[in-house]
Amino acid sequence: MNEQELKDLLERIAKLDNDFKAYREKADKEQKQGGITPETKEALDKISADLNEAVDKKAEHDAKVKERLDALEVKVNRGDLPGSVADEQKRNEERKAFFTYLRGKGPMPESLKALTTTNDARAGYLNTPSEFEMEILKEVTELSPFRQLATVRQTSGMSVKQRKRTAVGVASWTAEGGTRTEDESLSYDMIELYNHEMTFLVKVTQEDLEDSAYNLEQVLTEEYTEAFATLENAAFSGGDGVGKPSGFLTDTDVIAGATNSGSAATVLDAAGGVNGPIAAQDKLAQPYQAGAVWLMQSATRTVLRQAKDSTGNYLYITSLVAGVPDTFLGKPVVICPDMPAIAADAYSMAYANMKQAYKIVDRVGMQIQRLNELYAATGMVGFLGRRRVGGMTIRPDAIKLVKCST
Repeated sequence: MNEQELKDLLERIAKLDNDFKAYREKADKEQKQGGITPETKEALDKISADLNEAVDKKAEHDAKVKERLDALEVKVNRGDLPGSVADEQKRNEERKAFFTYLRGKGPMPESLKALTTTNDARAGYLNTPSEFEMEILKEVTELSPFRQLATVRQTSGMSVKQRKRTAVGVASWTAEGGTRTEDESLSYDMIELYNHEMTFLVKVTQEDLEDSAYNLEQVLTEEYTEAFATLENAAFSGGDGVGKPSGFLTDTDVIAGATNSGSAATVLDAAGGVNGPIAAQDKLAQPYQAGAVWLMQSATRTVLRQAKDSTGNYLYITSLVAGVPDTFLGKPVVICPDMPAIAADAYSMAYANMKQAYKIVDRVGMQIQRLNELYAATGMVGFLGRRRVGGMTIRPDAIKLVKCST
């Protein structure tokens, strides 16, 4: 980001902040007069979303600047900047030791012990120096793409409330001049989606912060962004709603609409057919079908790949085009590691329109607080990270599970 872009961004943040305050005051006045108008609420939500986006962009820019400054600070602290006094002194000592040894004058002095190749801790100056690879090797972490599938929105409150219809209205035919029948069946309820906090606390020695070749704050951000994603995905699928989001696999209404596979040990029926998944697919209401996908583990996919129809054609179609998903019974397949493995009474497959079925709300993005004083007596610096997010099933009828059961 160049200087002009940064200036434009700061001006945009200032304007959005002023707009937000103005609409907040307007909303407060309307609330006192009987209720916030839909127009005001829509404008307030849009300004809030734009402001959060701009602030996140500014934070990203600040983080990159800090990373560059931290890297420079590490080099300065070590004295290993090319041309520095410490760097030149180090080179002079190495030259002196080397040429004294070549001349063979006297026994090997203590300073020449740095030249021995058997002492790995002393680096072995006569060896070809090793290269230091900055990449940290990590095992691959598989993440379920629930955020890409569900509805995700930003919120500025501790919770999000939403009206939900619990019973439909019933109309009736009325003859000319007849008495109109009152309908009392239509009813609504209020659901509330709460935010929950994810945290981590890591303590690092002051020496590690000073001598590390890495920007440790950046490393922690990357590590725990992944850890938070793993934690929230587990909750979006199987969370019990106590101190964490409610998962769709624990929703009683979703479970009540599950279809048995026909076999207690697999998603296939006893004859190797896929009658269970077919029944689940047909149960999903037509308005949800357009955006529906199959959710399953990769091991479940392996089983389905072997399923055939009565004419011997495979029902699972593997895509050969990059970016185009595999399909099963004509619908896209999404691999979700958080779906249960195939086992007796397990809900190993889901056919769902997750955009309609599940809502995720973000209250606070990743924040890391540096605790310089709290652990200073032990030479440690703490890093406290947190994030607030909520999630719950809002339309259970948009999810149909397949249960391994007869």
